[in-house]
Amino acid sequence: MLVMLCNALARGLIMSWIPTQTPEKSKKNVRPTLVHGPLESSTLSDIRAAVEVCEFALNLTNGNVPEDIVPTNVRQHLIATWVKAKQLLQQQIGQRLGTDEQSTNEDISSVTRVLVALEMYSCNGLGLMDFTVPPLVQVVKMASECNWSDHLVELQTLTRLTHFAYMAHDHEVTMACSQNATQMGLKHLRSFEPSNAKLAAEMLCMVSCIQGRSIMENLKGRKQLRLAAAKAFVESARFGGLANSNSLVMMAARHYWNTWLPLLSSPANRKKAKASLQRIISIINKTENKKQETDKTLPLHQWPSADFQTGGTGPEIPFLPGAEDDLTLRAALYTLLFNSHADRNDWEMGLKVLDEAVQVLPRTAHRLLIFKHMVIVKAKLGQNFTMEIQKFKDEKESYLASMWYRLAQNSKTVCGELSCYQNAIQALQKPENNWQKVDYIMEFSEWMYYKQFPLDDVFDHLDWAIEILLSMKPNEDALEPEPKKEGQASPAQSLTESTVPSNQTASLDQFRSVRQLEALARVHILRALMASPSASSYEDDCLMAYSFFKHILQISLTEGVKLIPEKNLQAVSSQLLLTKKEKEKEKEKEKEREKKEKEKKEKKE
Repeated sequence: MLVMLCNALARGLIMSWIPTQTPEKSKKNVRPTLVHGPLESSTLSDIRAAVEVCEFALNLTNGNVPEDIVPTNVRQHLIATWVKAKQLLQQQIGQRLGTDEQSTNEDISSVTRVLVALEMYSCNGLGLMDFTVPPLVQVVKMASECNWSDHLVELQTLTRLTHFAYMAHDHEVTMACSQNATQMGLKHLRSFEPSNAKLAAEMLCMVSCIQGRSIMENLKGRKQLRLAAAKAFVESARFGGLANSNSLVMMAARHYWNTWLPLLSSPANRKKAKASLQRIISIINKTENKKQETDKTLPLHQWPSADFQTGGTGPEIPFLPGAEDDLTLRAALYTLLFNSHADRNDWEMGLKVLDEAVQVLPRTAHRLLIFKHMVIVKAKLGQNFTMEIQKFKDEKESYLASMWYRLAQNSKTVCGELSCYQNAIQALQKPENNWQKVDYIMEFSEWMYYKQFPLDDVFDHLDWAIEILLSMKPNEDALEPEPKKEGQASPAQSLTESTVPSNQTASLDQFRSVRQLEALARVHILRALMASPSASSYEDDCLMAYSFFKHILQISLTEGVKLIPEKNLQAVSSQLLLTKKEKEKEKEKEKEREKKEKEKKEKKE
């Protein structure tokens, strides 16, 4: 009790003099302000008093008197306060790291040296005086040689060493400390009290996460290491679940997603990720359903610190697509699990995964991706998807039309395909979606032809596509028309919304859009292919398609010439003239040869 009172008093004396830390987002590219100037006398007296109180309590509990020994975790809080007060006074700590040469209890002294070294590391880099710290490898060795009476503090020490090694980009030390922490934590996890077991699980979660991140930073293109990192993040999520911390679980899940994302385009890799993916989703759902408890324990640091407890596990990193927020990530994980079943055409299991996603995810826009897959799977299985398609009624008509189009491609019955094609076309009412509408009408016409619908119905739809194409106004994809010559009709008078008839009585000169001409040609080709060669419309459709392609060539040549620089044109024309002259010379030489041969023949005769 005396030690706890001393710690509370010392913290009360120094808390108001500890500068607040600049938020991470605002201190990017800004050098920290070093507070090395002289302190006021009132400030110095408070901080010196805090140091004296801490040193009194530390000397009292150094182990020389067995009756005065206190638990390691109580002494640890006192050490943290003492080191912070020394930093505020700008006093370095000696090589013995706060231990007395006359101490008779080497176990307490060795533990004290390790804890003081860790506190010095946690105080550095925050804009105040930096301590001269012992090498991290030496601190790790000191920690391994200690006889720890409190296994929770030992686990915390190994976790902090893992964090500082990771921040120093020392991969070997990071891996060694994380493995030692995991082994030690798993060994004693069940023996801890419930509150301490929760803290231990949180630390094991952080250790596994740091281990995975360190592996990712040292990949060097090795796929097996990426898989090892993913495994570490799964373990991190497992420990986060044991700690009943939804934030820790989602942190691990994000790193897991980032690790796998570059490999997920391959069905083989999706198959490898399936088991761990199911485990991650299960952990997220279990933790989500549990009541989140607030931590009532006194934090080791009540001030800004470079330690993992307040500083996280390193600088923030941009998460990859699919992990922007918790709900987006959960929807992406379910979608990935569904795709792993879809790769094997296991649509029943895929539908079960989607049903579970709909049940556990809240009613937000994040579920639209799930419903999108659900309606397609139900169409493949021949099930009713009326309820699911209603979820898209507030979406853009182009998106809704594309959904009906995909359903048409996946429907199992002719009646279902017919209904879906018709709904896809009817959903497109705005003029800006005319191109999409024309494409759907043309494909629907082909489908009707192959399903042996009446030819009159097929041609009616193709004529409808022609009318839409002819009624389109020139837009940004149309080429600029040539200047109007005297007595020539203006192209601007051409394509109005009203009414160019489907028999193409309009002049081709009115059309300047290559895309429009190409689409018209395709429609007429389809009509010709579907009609009998003896039909009266067959020859007309072939001629119309020929005319549109010919006009495309004319426009391309006219506009292409404008893009060629004058110098290149002159060079080409001069080259053509030279070629022409050479040909004339060759002809003259031929004539001379023939003349000489005739003369020779005449002389012989």
